[in-house]
Amino acid sequence: MSERESWEKELEALGRDSAAEGAEPVETAAGETETGAEQSFAEEAEERARAAERDFERRLEKAIDRRIRNICLKTFAVAAAVCMVVFLIVSPAVGVFFPTPQHVGGMGSASLEEYLGAYYETTRPYVELVPANDQQRRAWTQNRGFGCYTVGLNVLDGKQYWARTGESNVQVTLDRGRFAVKNDPERVLVRDWNAFNYRDSVEGVRADLEGLPRTSYGYISVRANAPVSIETLRESGLDVNWIEVYSDVESVADQAFRWRGGLNTRTRTSENGDDWRQDMSSDELRQRYLNNLETLLSAPRLLRQLSFDVETDGVPDDLSLDGGVFSGGWYAFSGDAVKEAIRANCDAVAAQTGPLLTERYCVSGSRDALLAYLDTADIRCVGIDNVHIHYVENH
Repeated sequence: MSERESWEKELEALGRDSAAEGAEPVETAAGETETGAEQSFAEEAEERARAAERDFERRLEKAIDRRIRNICLKTFAVAAAVCMVVFLIVSPAVGVFFPTPQHVGGMGSASLEEYLGAYYETTRPYVELVPANDQQRRAWTQNRGFGCYTVGLNVLDGKQYWARTGESNVQVTLDRGRFAVKNDPERVLVRDWNAFNYRDSVEGVRADLEGLPRTSYGYISVRANAPVSIETLRESGLDVNWIEVYSDVESVADQAFRWRGGLNTRTRTSENGDDWRQDMSSDELRQRYLNNLETLLSAPRLLRQLSFDVETDGVPDDLSLDGGVFSGGWYAFSGDAVKEAIRANCDAVAAQTGPLLTERYCVSGSRDALLAYLDTADIRCVGIDNVHIHYVENH
C-alpha cells in the first residue's frame, strides 16, 4: 500500500469515528410545536456535534503530527545510513588508494614522519625531526577523510642553543598523496639558498668572529678546496653538525650536474639510546646515509613532489636569476629526474671504501676554536650561520 493510500484510509476512518460519535437523531413530529425539553435536547445534540468536531480536529492533528514524525525519522535514518556508508566504507576505500601518514609508499613502507626525517636531513643542514611516541602520533594526526590528513611534527633547528621536544611545532598536510607544509611558525624548514657559496672570504669571516666576545659560540658553513674526512673534522675539536656526503657519481638523466645529499652528524635526540650520530664511525654514518636514500626511493609518488638542490657551476660570479637557475650557482630540480639522481648517488656511495668524505659541511664551536680552525683549514669559502653570545643571553 502506498503512502497516499494509507493516509487516505486513516482520514476516512477518523471521519467515520467522528460521525458515529456526533450523530444522535432528534425525533420531532411534523408540525408539532417544540417544547422547552425538546429545545434543550436539540441544544445538547448540537453541543455534542461541536465536541465531536473538535475531537476530530484533535485526532486529525495528532495523525498529521504522527505522519510528519514518521517522515522525519525515515529521513534521518536514510541520512544516517548514507553518512555511515560514506565515512565507514567510501572514505576508507578512497584512503586505500592514497598514501597515509602510517605508510607513504604502501603497506610496510616508511611513515610520513620517517620519510620527512630522511628528506630534510638529506637536503637541509641543521634540521632534525624528533620521532614521536605512539600517544603523540595519535594526538598530532588528524584524519580529515577521503585520503586527507594533517600531521604534526616536532622539528629541531640545530643552530639554536636550545631545543624544545615533546610538542608539535610544524604542521604538514598529505591530501590524496599531495604533500605541503601547512604551518611552520619558527621557519625551521625554510630553504637556505647558496648555503655553501658565500662570497665572504675567510679573512672577512675571521674579522667578524674576532669582533665577538670570547664567550660566543658560532655556527659556520664551509666549502673546502678538497674533500676532507669526517675523522679529520672531528679531530679539529669542533662539533660537526652536518656534512654533504662526497662521491664521484656521474651526471644522470642528461643533466649537467651531479647531485649529492647530506647527513646529520650530530643529533640532540636518540630514539633508542644508541644512535647518537656524534658517536658513529664513518661506516655507520655511511650506512645511515644509504638508509635515508633508500627511504626516499621507497615512495616515488611523494619523491617526485619534493625539491632537491644541485650546484651547476662552482662559486657564482653573480646572483642574477637566469631561467630559474642562479647563474653559476644553484638549481632546484624535482620530478622523475630526482629518482635517477638519488639512485646514482646511492650506488656510488655504497661502492665507497675508507673514511667518509665531504667538501661542504657545517661545524660549530667557541669563537676561539672557530678562529683556530680558519687558520689551519684549506677553505674555499665560509659563512656564519648563527652566533650565540652567552653573557648577553644569560643576563
